[in-house]
Amino acid sequence: MAEKKYKFANRLINKPIPVLISYMIFQGVLYMTPGERLFKVLVTIIFAVLFYAAGIGLLWSFVAGHFANFFVNSQIPVMLRYLGLARALSMRDVTRIIEKLAETAKAHGIREVLFYGSFCRGKMHSYSDIDIRLYHRSGLLSSARAYCYALKLRLWANINGLPLDVFCFSELNFINKMDDREVPALLFSNDIFKRKFPNAPTPRQALDGNRGLQ
Repeated sequence: MAEKKYKFANRLINKPIPVLISYMIFQGVLYMTPGERLFKVLVTIIFAVLFYAAGIGLLWSFVAGHFANFFVNSQIPVMLRYLGLARALSMRDVTRIIEKLAETAKAHGIREVLFYGSFCRGKMHSYSDIDIRLYHRSGLLSSARAYCYALKLRLWANINGLPLDVFCFSELNFINKMDDREVPALLFSNDIFKRKFPNAPTPRQALDGNRGLQ
């Protein structure tokens, strides 16, 4: 009986309307570290202050700020995949993402980019999303730089319709929450992660193993 209830609840949660409501309300905060959650709230407050300064009432300023944050700092193409509205992902799209990260991540203090999910398992297809985690140094300034970079990546992915699921972390126990059967692809081959995942491929090697993409 419990299993039937779980399956029913899971099917209900994955219906288009609940998915849309969930994404618009929570905006991925359930998967963020406390620091990135705080940054998310601060972005909403900044937008709310701007709307309030423009003459909108206080309550509606926060509502508008929340939705402005959603459009700027959420993974909208990932949400569209669950709604059946996503465009097909190509190998060229994934190559663009890898190149973007390789060119810009270190300049924002990112020490490693880990690719998880179907990409590292070689199971990616045209309607998969791309799960990445950004490892950065701890500390206020380093964390703020990483969070700002993640925001810019999300905005870039939203504009280009790329299903990029990106989150930041600085504590190594964060990756213990990931599927321990997955060996992530490592963009920079950071020594910390090479010791933990000695057989980790590079993203380009992992991409070659994804035959479901064209």
